[in-house]
Amino acid sequence: MKNKNVEKYFHGTIYYFRTIGFDYENKNKLMHYYLMAGIINSAIIIFGQISFNIFQEVNLQQRTTNLSYLNYYLVSSAKLIALFFYRDTVNDVLNEFRQIYPSEDLEKAYKLDKYLRQSLMIEKILAIFFEVVTIFYTWFPLVLSVLDFIDSGKFSFRLPYMCWYGFNFAKYNYWFYGFKYLLQAHATWVSAITILALDLCLFSSLLQLCMHFDIINKNILSIEAAKDEEATALLKEQVAYHQKLLSLAEKLNAVFTPSVLFSLLSSSLIICFTGFQLLGDITLFIVVKAIFLLAYELKQVAITCFLGDKLIEISLKISDAIYEHNWYKGTPKYRRLVLMVLMRSQHSVALHIAGISDISLQTFRQVMSISYQIFTLLRTG
Repeated sequence: MKNKNVEKYFHGTIYYFRTIGFDYENKNKLMHYYLMAGIINSAIIIFGQISFNIFQEVNLQQRTTNLSYLNYYLVSSAKLIALFFYRDTVNDVLNEFRQIYPSEDLEKAYKLDKYLRQSLMIEKILAIFFEVVTIFYTWFPLVLSVLDFIDSGKFSFRLPYMCWYGFNFAKYNYWFYGFKYLLQAHATWVSAITILALDLCLFSSLLQLCMHFDIINKNILSIEAAKDEEATALLKEQVAYHQKLLSLAEKLNAVFTPSVLFSLLSSSLIICFTGFQLLGDITLFIVVKAIFLLAYELKQVAITCFLGDKLIEISLKISDAIYEHNWYKGTPKYRRLVLMVLMRSQHSVALHIAGISDISLQTFRQVMSISYQIFTLLRTG
């Protein structure tokens, strides 16, 4: 009987995918048009932000603030486009995880529910951050505009982000302002959900990979090498299982390498720009926005690097399990098979950055270091 817990890993991912029109199963073609509308709207916002930086005379603090938002939009749009082209691979990965998910009895025997608890906890944390940051960034400028009107009788026409299209929208009526505000709110929502859904998909997939490597470790430790034919058959099953996980890891890297690369690069810039915003004479509103964005980026990088490190560590434990089980009681033929498996398991499975470097806690330190270096450069410049 199929274990329904596997669906709990991807429930949040699938839900958020559908809210932005991403149909990874290609069942509803109309959703593609909704998705494209979101991409086009984000492109309009990006164009306005670039124009603002080029044509408007602002101080360095305002420019870095706008660059933080521009970077956020660019990354989410790039992720969304990459996700659209890899949608078939995403569907394959989710289906493969469903097929190899352990039975309820095995899940209880090996106490694997801890991985599901971690996945649900991460999903809850990310959802809370998403709701708080998105609502604050989207609607607080409107609240401030209303408060300005109550205080002085003049509506300040604040927008979530600084854009410029060659004319001043404040010269027009409230309907035009409302329309422009809704476009920016929708772009913010699509961008935030894109990043949230992709992060959830990546994190739940990494945790499931860790769980399956844990199963292999426990299966190997339970093999009785003295039972020659049975032990050989069981070990060969684990080899095939391991090969299946290696294939899944390759697919995950193919799908998420662009996303992870964009995230780490953008996080370095956003953390730096956000820290720079806190320098000088700024309002409480700017401080709160900067802190929210800084916390949002830090948790994203931290969780990615933590799970990447966890995957490397647990995949290398297979060689420990091979050595620690009672292989010495097996026949020479079984021992030769053990030696081959031991050699294969020396290489870790990891989430890659464009095939250049593995994601680990060391990566988190490097991101923080790059952010500080850019921050220092801006401050001294």
